Amino acid sequence: MSSLPVRLAVVWCGIAAAALAQNAGTLRGTVTDPSAAVIPGVVVQVTGNGIARSVKSDGQGKYTMALPVGTYALRADAKGFVTFTSPTVTVAAGQPAVLDIALQIATEAQQVSVSDTAAGQLSTDASANVGALVLKNSDLDALPDDPDDLQSDLEALAGPAAGPSGAQFFVDGFSGGQLPPKSSIREIRINSNPFSSEFDRPGFGRIEIFTKPGTDSFHGSLFLNYGDRILDTRNPFLATEPGYNSKMLGANVSGPINKKASFFLDFNRRQIDEDALINAQVLNSSLNEVPYAGAWPTPNRFWMAAPRLDYQINATNTLVLRYTHIDSSNVGGVGNFSLPTQATTSESKINNLQATETMIIGTKAVDETRFQFNIVHTNQDGEGNPNIPGINVASSFSSGGSPFIANYSHSKSYEFQNILTFTQGTHAIKVGGRARQTDLASESTTNFNGSYSFSLNTLNGTPACLAGYTNPTSLDLYKQTQVLLAEGEPIATVEAQGCGPTQFTLSAGNPLASVRQFDLGVFVQDDWRVRPNLTVSTGVRYETQDNIRDHNDWAPRLAFAWAPGAGKTGTGKTVIRGGWGMFYDRFDESNTLQALRFNGTTQENYQLTASPTLLLSSYPNLPPSSLLSTGLLQQNIYRVDPSVRAPYLMQSAATLERSLPARSSLSVNFVNSRGDHVLRTRDINAPMSNGLIPYPGIGPIYQYETSGIFKQTQIITNLSTRFSQRFTMQGFYALGFAHSNAQGLPMDQYNTSLDWGRAQFDVRHRVFLGGNIILKWGVSAAPFITMSSGSPFNITTGNAFNGDGIFNARPAFASSSSLAANIKKTAYGTFDLVPEAGETIIPVNYGDGPAQYSVNLRISRTWSWGEKASPNGMPPGMGGPGGPGGGGPPPGMGGGGRGGPPGGGGGFGGGFGGPMGMGGGGQAGKKYSLTATVNARNIFNIVNLAPPQGNLTSPFFGESTALASGFGPFGGGGGAAGVRRIELQLRLSF
Repeated sequence: MSSLPVRLAVVWCGIAAAALAQNAGTLRGTVTDPSAAVIPGVVVQVTGNGIARSVKSDGQGKYTMALPVGTYALRADAKGFVTFTSPTVTVAAGQPAVLDIALQIATEAQQVSVSDTAAGQLSTDASANVGALVLKNSDLDALPDDPDDLQSDLEALAGPAAGPSGAQFFVDGFSGGQLPPKSSIREIRINSNPFSSEFDRPGFGRIEIFTKPGTDSFHGSLFLNYGDRILDTRNPFLATEPGYNSKMLGANVSGPINKKASFFLDFNRRQIDEDALINAQVLNSSLNEVPYAGAWPTPNRFWMAAPRLDYQINATNTLVLRYTHIDSSNVGGVGNFSLPTQATTSESKINNLQATETMIIGTKAVDETRFQFNIVHTNQDGEGNPNIPGINVASSFSSGGSPFIANYSHSKSYEFQNILTFTQGTHAIKVGGRARQTDLASESTTNFNGSYSFSLNTLNGTPACLAGYTNPTSLDLYKQTQVLLAEGEPIATVEAQGCGPTQFTLSAGNPLASVRQFDLGVFVQDDWRVRPNLTVSTGVRYETQDNIRDHNDWAPRLAFAWAPGAGKTGTGKTVIRGGWGMFYDRFDESNTLQALRFNGTTQENYQLTASPTLLLSSYPNLPPSSLLSTGLLQQNIYRVDPSVRAPYLMQSAATLERSLPARSSLSVNFVNSRGDHVLRTRDINAPMSNGLIPYPGIGPIYQYETSGIFKQTQIITNLSTRFSQRFTMQGFYALGFAHSNAQGLPMDQYNTSLDWGRAQFDVRHRVFLGGNIILKWGVSAAPFITMSSGSPFNITTGNAFNGDGIFNARPAFASSSSLAANIKKTAYGTFDLVPEAGETIIPVNYGDGPAQYSVNLRISRTWSWGEKASPNGMPPGMGGPGGPGGGGPPPGMGGGGRGGPPGGGGGFGGGFGGPMGMGGGGQAGKKYSLTATVNARNIFNIVNLAPPQGNLTSPFFGESTALASGFGPFGGGGGAAGVRRIELQLRLSF
């Protein structure tokens, strides 16, 4: 931290730091008469949350108020006009709420009552983009309760995020938080305001989660989820289905503590008895190659307790405290090619404390201060024998000794935020920033027992020991080694014939390493309503961190929203949006830790590839420790390039939004992204074309450098409809193209242009369709459909390019000059495993994986009974003024319940969700409710396969060895559970 410029501290103090004002927002709009002429001097009053506030419309008929997050009742009075009321105006977290008021002449003698946003209505507000999705109330009910399924579905809803990083989660405004239980979630916002300078990452793929506050009367719920293999289908890779059982118990209660405080307490416990799928090719006791298809128990235990306290300090200040404790354990390390000897156990404990103080300053400003402290402890133990070396036969199996003896990591992180939100005329301005510090310490004994690798090297032709094999594989190499040793051949003789291990690695020395990293980001944002139908958003963000020399990362942002032909209210049937911005990624502390650990002195990481040698001749035993100091073993050294800088993304977007009939809306987005200075690792001491290495006497030097690039183009079409209160539907189709040269270690360490090609996240087509349908007898059906074309995979020869010890060389397209012994015909083409001069190397990620398709369905029915008195004498759903705790931070959100007219806010174009009076909880007018739910994942039992194996010397080349996972819940991924999974749930609420 001391290396940062002193001026940063001055900037920090002057601007006040932070990320996002999640518990504060603004309400604004325009007051007009029946002819659409603006009316100045109209008194606009809001009540709720223990607050009563009023303001007059200005000379342009506009009014603005800064308010805590919550639901309010609004009233507007002007002489000669009918009083205007809106019982449920929702002020969202850090977002401007817009309610334009159309007053009727008094002689018409009528009162107009409206919801805050009409379904399908468009707006030029920066955060009201049609591609945004807001989930509340029944929309949240339609999502799964299992945290893994919930995260998978949210990532699918977010669609294809720009770049390789995927979706980013924020919990109550904090980054890096644990996904809370669904029962703790008040609201979820996805893909909102993509060019806001409040965030370090683009809005496309950003998921913001807000937790529930306390309530003004006691409410709670208890639920039980149950799943069992009896309800599921069989895994296609197994002859019999292994045992699978899932139980999840959750409970929450909320209520008042006194007149100024309320609480919310959530508890969840999950117990999953599942198995990992092992799909390998091994040798039996007779040294014959046989398949190994089985399941190994990998039980998972998890429990979480999360209390929250909301305290109203005074009329203008509120305090929110939230604590989360998570305790989990699981068995891992085994599955796919890894046999049971590689199994590990892991236990982790997470303690997270968040504090948020919100201050209302006058009628036009809100200041929010946030602090988060997070501690994570993780302990891992190897279950196998730590005294013998491991065995890794490329793309066939991994076995032998345990991968480590005992590992642990201990992480402490601090995050401080502050943001000031205020309005000045037609400007809504935010200024603030965020400071974070992470202390990471770990002990790693990984590979302290060493490991031997077998990868078939055909660069010098087929090894003599495999002369009788047709299209030999890495498993053939291992088999023949074992056969010759069993016949009494010395290992030196075996290696002389081209068999034996191809590589040996070993770690030794001090297993302890630690690192501290600090980063800072400050920003200013101005949303300027130039005209009622035109909003221009400008902003800039500055970021810096220690542990690298780059301290000058400026990220400007610019966006606009224009409604051509719209009237003075600023709303119309068409909105055109555009934007451009820069977004930086931080250089992660784990990279710094790796470079500190394997710097050549702290912990040694030895590697020997040349064969035959004295060390490889120790196989299958560990080489004598006396040889470690002889220099025969070269060290793998990790380092950070002195010129490394923060990677950044430049993104531009153009959007056409259109309001359609039947309360529907459509948007078409063109998004272009370019990543510069993308992080990648390269061996800067690899053999050159002449066989020499730049730094003699030293082994590989794996350098973290920011020299990569990627380019991505996407066309995303969003459609949503709230056809009626009984039918809502939304979805998107995304067409994408992505290319990169920063995908793992390059094939040629000195010519990275050979790795320019399809990115691993280059999925050409993605489709999502979901919604909520109310059927007869109150049955609710929530379909969730995901489809995608296949993701690319790399095809390699299993050889190390130019002998660099990195087994990722790609073949060439076979030509007339190719030697017949080196040609291999596949379903993906005919390849030359040993490329000749002039032959064309196949592109990176040349193969196409299988397409994926899944339909999830959640069906529920609720029975309600017991009359519940309406708080404050207001009917359910009104969310009027009341005691502390009403339904959102800070305390006092009103106790209206979930009734009220459905709005159209949020959604893919404002059609998914819609505010419904976030008051006291429970179904309007009823005291108790019981909900029965059936949640079916992949209901049509579609077998979605993972990308095939791409190693040409693997016995599994071109075959998928596991079920897919990733874009949506396609089966269990590497798990042994069935393709279709059904869970049952009962929930009692009061």
